[in-house]
Amino acid sequence: MARSRAKSREGDRIHEETKWFAYGAPDPSRTPLFAFHYPGSGAASTYAAWPRSLGPAQLCPIQPPGRENRHREEPVRTMPEFAARCAEAIRPYTNNKYVMIGHCGGASHMLHTAAEICAQGGAPPSLMIVSSWGAPLTEPYGRLNLTPLEDIDVVEEVRAASRLRLGHPLDPDLEPLVAGVLELDLRLQRTARSGLQPPAVPILLIGWSNDEVVASQEVWPSVWPSSEVIRFQEMRGDHWAYLRCEEPFAKVLVREMEAHG
Repeated sequence: MARSRAKSREGDRIHEETKWFAYGAPDPSRTPLFAFHYPGSGAASTYAAWPRSLGPAQLCPIQPPGRENRHREEPVRTMPEFAARCAEAIRPYTNNKYVMIGHCGGASHMLHTAAEICAQGGAPPSLMIVSSWGAPLTEPYGRLNLTPLEDIDVVEEVRAASRLRLGHPLDPDLEPLVAGVLELDLRLQRTARSGLQPPAVPILLIGWSNDEVVASQEVWPSVWPSSEVIRFQEMRGDHWAYLRCEEPFAKVLVREMEAHG
């Protein structure tokens, strides 16, 4: 009986961990590319336009509870909790090389999770890719993270973002749900650790030439800790070009992952 209960608990633990991967558990024969969601979105909507494979890597979008296919679950409300739970899900896949990527506020989720994996005794990623986000020592970035929450109309922010991202308004029935997720993420960002030191691994910084949210010059290596091995690459496009993963950007990712991942 005790063995049966232990087996059941282990099964529950594995099920809980694999729910963090939008496309299922990583293939152990591939290099996983753990990709973190854009604030106000989930894994599926952030990476819908991305190919499932990029050179040596398998795209593994991270899906937190409280959004998209996990919308019925209680969401994570603080960055330390997010990092701890996400690290538990990722750690079984850190025995070999793996890569992490995040855009804008998703980069903050990534950096906290990488630090937590190392704190738990796991191996660091072979490469981290940071898009539209500055050094973790000087967070936060972007207008929404610098504006008091009570002054933000999250529904209007969702409408504006939908017009820019999709070229058309969001379904009105979905607006309250997406606005709730955005507000959740904005509150979570405010619990981020100050002075976070990322693992000393290669970091590729991506800036976008027409980024209206986090200007390209805010992503320059000079604002990062000097102990990191850092490359900077400016891509043509606006803040939303990351989500489209067009060919020039995909080629840069593959090149860097082949070199480091």
